[in-house]
Amino acid sequence: MAAKPVLILLIATVGLAVLLGCTISGSAPDLVAVGESVTETVTVEPDGAETARITLRMGAGELTVDGGADTLLEGSFTYNVADWKPEVRYSVSDGEGSLTVRQPNTDQISLRSGTHNAWDLRLSDAMPMRLRLECGAGEQDVDLVGLDIAELDITLGAGDSRINVGDNPNLSRLDLSIGAGSVELDLGGGWTGDAEIDLQGGVGETTLRLPNDVGVRVEVTRGIGDVDTSGLYREGNAWVNEAYETSEVTLTVRVRAGIGRVVLDVQR
Repeated sequence: MAAKPVLILLIATVGLAVLLGCTISGSAPDLVAVGESVTETVTVEPDGAETARITLRMGAGELTVDGGADTLLEGSFTYNVADWKPEVRYSVSDGEGSLTVRQPNTDQISLRSGTHNAWDLRLSDAMPMRLRLECGAGEQDVDLVGLDIAELDITLGAGDSRINVGDNPNLSRLDLSIGAGSVELDLGGGWTGDAEIDLQGGVGETTLRLPNDVGVRVEVTRGIGDVDTSGLYREGNAWVNEAYETSEVTLTVRVRAGIGRVVLDVQR
């Protein structure tokens, strides 16, 4: 029986390496060359675009995303590994902007201390967009309240993440894939149309903050762990809130849990 925790840890470690798509080593100090810390800023103008497709791809580090930009993107990057200098690419075709911000050379990531990589990004509140976030190891603080996002796709590696998508009335689909760590997803705020939210659990604790003024239906496929609920009651094979029977708007949430705890909390 004592072998089970070791087996679970091994599965989690292998899965994390696959999610990050990189080789992680704590015993190879020369994988990255640590230098002086550098801070750079970037501004991306819409350049005639009426909508945007945005991809943010960070291999390792601290990511902060917020609204309030006067342009399509305003960003600040601080790093001390020269090979991690972010690449920013933008083009416009048929009225749609295509923006990619990526951290290059993440095929090998050293977990030793001394490396630093932090992105502080602000997006336009006014531009309708589809947004994709791909994050490896690190911490993410993603506050998308008040943005105009139609589709949101997030892939997380290892670390702690806080994601708030409230007051995105046009958001119709959210896909979230979780690696290892603690994730808090806030779905509160105003919803004017139905939305589908799919979560693929990883290793750790996942907390969903759910609204109480629109209908919510949550289906959970259990992995190895517990499901704790507050403000929900069972209806068949799902959990629903009190507004589910009467609301004109419904959030359909599907959770495929991994190894860990799932918390479903209806806001008061």
